[in-house]
Amino acid sequence: MKKLLIVSLVAGFAGGCQQLPTKPESVAITIPAKFKSSKYTKVLLDAENKATPEGRRVLETGREMALINRELVKGSCWDYANAIFERAGYPYRGKREVVMNTKGDALAINFKSIQPGDFLSYVNHSFNDIKHTAIFVDWIDFDRKIGLMLSYAGQHRKEPARYKAYDLSDVYYVARARG
Repeated sequence: MKKLLIVSLVAGFAGGCQQLPTKPESVAITIPAKFKSSKYTKVLLDAENKATPEGRRVLETGREMALINRELVKGSCWDYANAIFERAGYPYRGKREVVMNTKGDALAINFKSIQPGDFLSYVNHSFNDIKHTAIFVDWIDFDRKIGLMLSYAGQHRKEPARYKAYDLSDVYYVARARG
């Protein structure tokens, strides 16, 4: 069952050193009831509110695909992340900017520059250290490099994308939507 969640932002909600939200003070966001109780709901909503307009559009498109429509995309994790960017209006050629491409040298990454809605490729330490691609939502624990990702398993599994925490200590590619 889909329910409408109204998020009201007050000065103290943004808190600390976070950016002030660029959305209006009250934003209507559709979140299925099952997900509203998730420990990641606040992280997702905060990320959408503090993201750039382009990043917000990517996150909103991904949320709709994963939680509302529960869509499957033929192909891999890269194909799913690419489909989110394409549907959000940021095609592979033209409206994406490669922010970082370390050519496999994860030590060269500037973690502070990663933003909500970015397209990341990284080593998936929770699944045999394979390369993985997903949409960055926000940091759960910046010091430990744990980030919330919108991740698609692919591999012919009939499962929609999900929000999951990942060790992002080995990110090697970051692309960003640009207007």
